Amino acid sequence: MEIISATNNLNELNFIGQGTAGKVYKGVLSDGRQIAVKHIVNEANVETFVREVTSLSHGKDKVLSWIQRLEIAIDCARGLWFLHTYLEGSIIHRDIKPTNILLGWKFEARLSDFGLSKVIDVGQSYVSSEVRGTLGYVDPEYQRNSHVNAAGDVYSFGIVLLQLLSGKRVINLNLKRPMALDKMAKFITKGGNIAEFADPTKMNGEYSNEAFNLIGSFSS
Repeated sequence: MEIISATNNLNELNFIGQGTAGKVYKGVLSDGRQIAVKHIVNEANVETFVREVTSLSHGKDKVLSWIQRLEIAIDCARGLWFLHTYLEGSIIHRDIKPTNILLGWKFEARLSDFGLSKVIDVGQSYVSSEVRGTLGYVDPEYQRNSHVNAAGDVYSFGIVLLQLLSGKRVINLNLKRPMALDKMAKFITKGGNIAEFADPTKMNGEYSNEAFNLIGSFSS
């Protein structure tokens, strides 16, 4: 693995610090980029670590262009495809949402936080499990039958796409009658004009109508 190679197998000579969740090592990727790698040794504090990384990787003052949003969506789709088509069994993330998508310095996206993930063995179509995930991103069908499968991740990814398009919260609690984002999208686009759902303050109409309509149709 590239991370192991970059840190010389987590060599103690590369040790630079330690936190509540584990040790931090310096490393160098094959393209010359310097990185810091946290080796989790205390799983009880994993959630704290995830919140720390999230706060560093999702600045509220960041304005994402249409192309950046599209590339983030493509990166996430590729990640899900890899997980769902894994040869030794389909890996279901079960908690796809913006805070579990980390951005690199060029805004390349990587899926993170696999604490709720499940593996479906080859030949199985689903596994049964208690309903877990984040409010607003959980597949309604999964909530009804407790069947964990790739469709649940695809639904959650669709909600993320809607957020990339609209810049809206998954559930707007500021409304007198809170409405889930997928229902809001269907309501707004009832007349067929998905462009009305575009983030009004940050994209300024600078997007491909064809691509926007295609993504909007898939996610809503």
